[in-house]
Order: sequence, then C-alpha cells, then structure tokens
Amino acid sequence: MTESDKELETTEELPVKTNKELFAERMASKYPDMDEEEMHGAHLKHMDEMDRASEAHKALGDKLTQHPKAAMVLADIMDGKHPAVAMNRYFDPKELEIEEGDENYEALIQAEKDRQADNETSEAMKAEYQQNLLNSQADVEKFCKDKNISEEEFSTFIEGLMDKVSDLLSGNLNIKLLESEWKTRNYESDIEQAKEVGRVSARNEKSIVEKKRFEGDGLPNIKTASKKESYIPTPRKSVWEK
Repeated sequence: MTESDKELETTEELPVKTNKELFAERMASKYPDMDEEEMHGAHLKHMDEMDRASEAHKALGDKLTQHPKAAMVLADIMDGKHPAVAMNRYFDPKELEIEEGDENYEALIQAEKDRQADNETSEAMKAEYQQNLLNSQADVEKFCKDKNISEEEFSTFIEGLMDKVSDLLSGNLNIKLLESEWKTRNYESDIEQAKEVGRVSARNEKSIVEKKRFEGDGLPNIKTASKKESYIPTPRKSVWEK
C-alpha cells in the first residue's frame, strides 16, 4: 500500500462531526470559561447584537441608496479623506451654502448650536471622568491590594462591569446578567440565613445530646449501686436541689 493510499484510508476513517458538535466546539473555544448555561446566554446576546446591527445596516443602506452622493462622501471619509475635501468632491459649494431666508437656514443655525452643545458636553464628561479616576485611585489601589489582584485582572474586572452597564442601558436583560445581579443582590441575606440555619442546627444537636445524657437508657446505674462506699455526694448548688 502506497503512502497516498494510507493517507486516503486514514482520512476516510475519520468520523464526520455533526453541525451540533461543531457548534459546541466553536462555542467552547469562544467562551472557554463559561458553563453551558452561560454559553447559551452569551450566544443569545451575540444574536441580539447581530439583529440590531443588521437592522441598523439596512436602515443606513436604504438612506445611502436614496442619497448616493452622501454614500460616496462617507466612503471617501472612511478611506481617510478630510470631510471638507470629500464634501467638495461631490457637492457644489453653492449647494452647501444656506443663506438667511432660506427654508433650511433655521435648521442650519440649530444644527450648529447642537454641535457646539454636544462638543461641550463631551468635553465636560471627559474632564469629569478623568477627575473621578484620579479621586478613585486610592480606593482602586486598596481594592487590588486587599484582593491580591494585578492591574490586568482589575482591568478585566472593570470591563465586565462595563459590559453589564452597557447591557442594562441598552435593555439587553439576558439571563446571565439577571442571574449575576440577583446573586449579588441576595448574597448578604443568603449568608445571614446560612449562619442562622447553622446556629439553630447546632443548638438542636446540643439539646439532643444533653437529653440523651440525662435520660440514659432507662436502667439503673448498677456500677454505682454496687459501690456505695465510693460514692461521694455532690454539694448542692441551692436549697431547691434534692
């Protein structure tokens, strides 16, 4: 048998994996640290994101189809051209001018105001974010030290929190998020309940042991009765004891 025949025979003997098996392997490689339930939740989240992206792409595609020049301007900007250069490539400067009295003039003024307000808000949010990070530095360092975690581990932890916030703000209330937040919310009460159950169980066990010790087996203590001479009475603790 030639080497090619051996290779062909080996190839033919390999089992063909089903689509279900291939899907399971793909998900396991994509989410190696998740159990099966979490994996399905992550897949549902991915499918929701794909659906939203598909809808957004369709809406954008419809608009760009209606305005082909705008599509070409956008393409040039994405290729690295300056927006002003791209605009003048496809639009006559006169088309971009809106004089006072034009029906679109007020809209142009409002658009400029909105742009400036957006820029101011963005800059203010950036400044507040940076200041909050500085103010939080001591707490972050203490947290990492107490938990004995590295900066990389802390960054991964924060990214996970950001994903949760993003899901909450976008209304993506998937099962993984809900389960995680529910466990966090009820953690302290669950701990207290467990402690109380442990205390009650310990008291019950102690009561049973004490009861058995005092009740005995119901028979007289023969050893004590046969050796009266060695019996030493225990002093009474009060006048009520017999």
